Amino acid sequence: MWFGRRNSGLTFERLPSGCAAYNNTVTWGAYTSAGAAAVLIQAGSTTANVKNNLGYAPSASAPVLLLDSGTGTARGSNSSDA
Repeated sequence: MWFGRRNSGLTFERLPSGCAAYNNTVTWGAYTSAGAAAVLIQAGSTTANVKNNLGYAPSASAPVLLLDSGTGTARGSNSSDA
């Protein structure tokens, strides 16, 4: 999941505010690269809610459930980075 600005040609979407990621399961079976992130929140995004999510990447060298560069992100009851 990605909360942030998308570049579509010359048009940029507005940065999101108040997005939510609740009750998801994310797995990377064959992902071997470092830096695997289940939820990515881009700088400039505000008040996202990331709660009750599970992430599992057994082949990744440094998996991260939440990579948060936004402000005011509420987190809770997410799995550890594994």
